[in-house]
Amino acid sequence: MTLVIGCNSSKSTSSERKNENPFAVQLGKRITLIGIAENLKEGARLGGFERQIFIDDMESWPDELYGKKVTVTGTLIERHDLPVYIPEHENDYRCARPYPIGTDLHEAAQRYLLKDAKWMIVKE
Repeated sequence: MTLVIGCNSSKSTSSERKNENPFAVQLGKRITLIGIAENLKEGARLGGFERQIFIDDMESWPDELYGKKVTVTGTLIERHDLPVYIPEHENDYRCARPYPIGTDLHEAAQRYLLKDAKWMIVKE
């Protein structure tokens, strides 16, 4: 299955956005995505999506794939392990992403991963 994500610029509530999340209904399923191989502190990411999509157990893409358009197939899983926090004062700096008071940190720490992933470069 190839999952294609589009952007919706209309305003919606948090629960409506959750219901519109095409990844949520694919959890536990083997899917195929096309994106750009990117490296972040948190690991190898498949760029080009509104949501965080990482490759499970992979710190970075091989040099020959970095920055390239790739097709990746794997089982979609979810974790809530991104480093996030709500600053306690104006100069509260940590090695994590700050969020405003009232943010659900469990949701802010959420990311998707492709487990047992296989990939190949997309020939342009």
